[in-house]
Amino acid sequence: MSGPVCPRRGLLVSADATPEPVAQPSVTIHEDPVVEQAKGILAVMFAITPGEALLVMRAFAGAEFPTLGELAAHVVAVATEPPGGPDVARHRLTLLLFAEGGAP
Repeated sequence: MSGPVCPRRGLLVSADATPEPVAQPSVTIHEDPVVEQAKGILAVMFAITPGEALLVMRAFAGAEFPTLGELAAHVVAVATEPPGGPDVARHRLTLLLFAEGGAP
């Protein structure tokens, strides 16, 4: 069996070969647009990295917000510019994430 040579690797390729289907990876929670948006909001408001924001969200996802996606959606909703500006949003997020009786 002979065919064209792949110039970069020097491999023979069959002329009638069809490519094998490649399984597409499922979208992970880290690629969820709402989670990404929440990470960005927390990173900007608290001057932390997006990775640290993800760790904070993971630590506080729990009984009230069973999934990271639900917590992220709530963070985005709370951070929407309320009357009073970004300081009010930062205060509301602080209460949400760091209030007594919350997650560790």
